[in-house]
Amino acid sequence: MRHTLLAWFAFLLGLLAVPFQALLGIPALALGFYALRGINETGKEIPGRLPAMAAMVFGGFGILFTLLGFFWVTLATLWESSARLNCANHLRALGHSTSLYFDANGELFPRPSLDQKGLAVNQCLSWLADPIFLDARSRKVAAGVSTQIDYASAWNSANNAAVARQRIGHYLCPAVTKDRAVNGESCTAYLGISGLGQDSAIQETVDAQSGYFNHNRVFRLKDFTRGMGNILQAMESNHQNGPWMAAGEPTLRFIPMQASKCIGPGLPFGGCHTGGAYGLLADGSVRFLPGGIDPAVLRSLATIQEPPIPPGLEQK
Repeated sequence: MRHTLLAWFAFLLGLLAVPFQALLGIPALALGFYALRGINETGKEIPGRLPAMAAMVFGGFGILFTLLGFFWVTLATLWESSARLNCANHLRALGHSTSLYFDANGELFPRPSLDQKGLAVNQCLSWLADPIFLDARSRKVAAGVSTQIDYASAWNSANNAAVARQRIGHYLCPAVTKDRAVNGESCTAYLGISGLGQDSAIQETVDAQSGYFNHNRVFRLKDFTRGMGNILQAMESNHQNGPWMAAGEPTLRFIPMQASKCIGPGLPFGGCHTGGAYGLLADGSVRFLPGGIDPAVLRSLATIQEPPIPPGLEQK
């Protein structure tokens, strides 16, 4: 009788082990085994054998589900850590390529669209199509891609259709959910920063709204009056990603003048990683910007010049 009651108790623990998993699964498995062994040792046909066996099965499943749960959580955590590390490294590679561009072009900073006479901005090749940015990080990864581009034609021309569909790994965050555009072109998750407001990319003068990239002006070092470690060159995004070859909106984005929040799922930047987004600064460093960053701070990081000092506050 004692073993029968023990078997039924183990059976109840086994049933509860499914939701409570290992917390009750281990004692259910142990008690079920003990009860079954006791019943078998009596050599008699007494009730309790079936619930004892069922207790062991349910308890075993509870333990298995727990182990699988821990494995899944651990795997997801490791994957997220790996994705964050690779994303930051991709941005660092863009920063390194910028240094090479700066040295190769007489201390000039890159423009967001390549200089292609007779083409509108939305037809031009983007800054990411420049051979220095395309191939400098790893010639093994992107070997020969730049040699396949027709730099005299529009990015969406028949001459460039095949290369536009080529996936460039270091232009994509591993956590991005959209890596193809409507027509099958490979996308980028890394967008240049044009400054504050929609017109910041086409301003012909440098002012407090100017950002790192500008279609109509080639910047020199003297144009950057704010510290290079406090200027955003590019940020990651998982929102409305476009082809890496296309100049304009697909590879360039501005910071809204009045938006209270710009980083997070469904917002202009971020959405790849929990809690914020990685940004590349003009000095080549990479910083993780939290989603709750002060909008004024983000707007400040998006500009290349210090705001003018109000009258009466100048140093005397």
